[in-house]
Amino acid sequence: MKQVHLAEIKASWRAWLSVSIVFLAINTVLCITALTVWTGQMAVNNGVLNWVDAGYYTISQMIIGLFILLVAMPIIGSMTGLVVDSRRGALARLALAGATPRQVRSTINSQLVVVSLATAVIGALISIVATIPWITFTSSTYSDEESFVLLDLVISPIPLLMAAGFTTIVSIIAGSRKAKAASLIPPVEALRLSQAPSRKPRVKWSGWIKIFLIALMVIASWVSVPFQVENFYKETVSNLFILSWAQIFIWGGLLSTIAPVLVTPLTRVWTRLIPSKSPAWILARSTVSARADRLYKSVVPVMFTFTIGVGAIAIGDTGMRTLTIYTGDAGIADSMTLQHYAYLFGFPVVIAFCGGVASLIMMGKQRDAELALVAIVGATPKQRLAAPAFEALIITVTSLLLSLFAILPSLGFMAYAFLSAGLPWTLDIPWGIASAVFFGGLILTGMATVLPTIPASRLPEPRVIARLVAD
Repeated sequence: MKQVHLAEIKASWRAWLSVSIVFLAINTVLCITALTVWTGQMAVNNGVLNWVDAGYYTISQMIIGLFILLVAMPIIGSMTGLVVDSRRGALARLALAGATPRQVRSTINSQLVVVSLATAVIGALISIVATIPWITFTSSTYSDEESFVLLDLVISPIPLLMAAGFTTIVSIIAGSRKAKAASLIPPVEALRLSQAPSRKPRVKWSGWIKIFLIALMVIASWVSVPFQVENFYKETVSNLFILSWAQIFIWGGLLSTIAPVLVTPLTRVWTRLIPSKSPAWILARSTVSARADRLYKSVVPVMFTFTIGVGAIAIGDTGMRTLTIYTGDAGIADSMTLQHYAYLFGFPVVIAFCGGVASLIMMGKQRDAELALVAIVGATPKQRLAAPAFEALIITVTSLLLSLFAILPSLGFMAYAFLSAGLPWTLDIPWGIASAVFFGGLILTGMATVLPTIPASRLPEPRVIARLVAD
């Protein structure tokens, strides 16, 4: 069986390479936060800082690490699913050769471990260099605080090993469902087209458990507000702030769980409102509807990008405006800048962005073959170029609409929490930033969707299709 594992790792490395940017990003940012926490804790142990003053290096980094994990787990699951889907034929042939479902599942898990550890080593090396500017960035963000002290980086293998091990465990947990699905692929599928559409996406029992747990977190958040307000002290508003920000990650996790059944109908509803009769638009709309599994795996990372990028700033700006009105101090509004948002939410956005790009690149060969088929039946070169561009537009708009299901409840929670605390909650939507995030996401999604198809458009169509079947 050892030889089978090695052979599968060797055969699948190209597929994993396409999504390795996500694993590398997750490992790197977790190592950076782990090293920063270690540096802060060593300062506390050596008496340089007390536990409260070291919070910028410890508590805040742990909160950022939690935000990272809330985004990383569903994206790791999506990336693993893309790799599994791209190798359905190879996995079916493995089962056809006599491998049991347990053995097929173990091959996927072994690949997850190898990819996680390999990217962990690279991520650890990058983090040793990147943590120094991260601490400097922390200093520039909070240097106006009287208690802030700039620390020198303390390098230790302990936090790096902990971060690598934790990421590996998270990867196996997040990818376990996809590994199980791979083990259930019928061997007869080896005789079919390896990229045939998979079964209709649905929420499985593990997803329902996750939905139940997330619902408990939402309920607990709302129930906790009266108790926090009743025992009001100087940190209560800060706690309500953090809890409001946490809502966007909680609701984002919920949306990523129900995305398999929500994304396709949502996409069909709004795309039908577009009266365009353009063949390229109709082709893109039909493609995303037929490839429901591919659509939601592309939408989830982009949705997280919008949810965090727009939602976090909307909550922050709303809170600052509310406190400005409540206290009458106009300087409060200036205490929360884009630099602070980048510090708190930059890493989760980077992971979501990498996941979106990786998912689109991962599906490149499948998209190439589809465009080759439409070329055979008469599509013009311009239509072959416009179709993936429209697909990028559909992915971006659907992601934006889906993100509203996370942003609006989060703002609703903040309104309830602040009003319960006696604060004059006042909504402040950063329309300029929201527009920039949308158009920036559209451009980047378009580049990741369109540019990879250009080389294949110069090849004979039968060769492009044959290349897909060979995988």
